[in-house]
Amino acid sequence: HYLVEPSYGDAHIQREIEIKPGDGYALTLNLNAGQVKLGAVSGGSPLTKNVEWRIYQNKAEQEDKGKRVAYEIKASHVFTLNAGDYLVEARLGEARVETEFSLKAGEQKELPVEIK
Repeated sequence: HYLVEPSYGDAHIQREIEIKPGDGYALTLNLNAGQVKLGAVSGGSPLTKNVEWRIYQNKAEQEDKGKRVAYEIKASHVFTLNAGDYLVEARLGEARVETEFSLKAGEQKELPVEIK
C-alpha cells in the first residue's frame, strides 16, 4: 500500500492505493481547490505594510479556531485552498482582525480585510 498526497499551494488530499508487482497504475485526483486573494485595507485604501495572515479551517462547533492550514507574511497574498469554510486572522502590529469566508472548487475571489 502507498499513501499518495498531492498538493498545490495549501490545498492537498490523501489517498491510499495498492499497486501489485507488475501492474501499471493511473490515478487522477481532484484537489477541489479554489483561490482567495487576501489584502489588507484601511479606510478602503490598500495597505503596503506586511500583514501576518493565518488561515484556519472553520470549525463552528468547536470553541477553538480549528486547524491552521495556511500562513504568510505579506501585504497581500493569493492562497490556494481546498473548497470549504475558513477563518482568516490578520495581524498588523497590535491590530488583530478575524473574518470568515467560504471557498468553492474552481473559485477565485478577492477578500479585502479592513484593519484599523
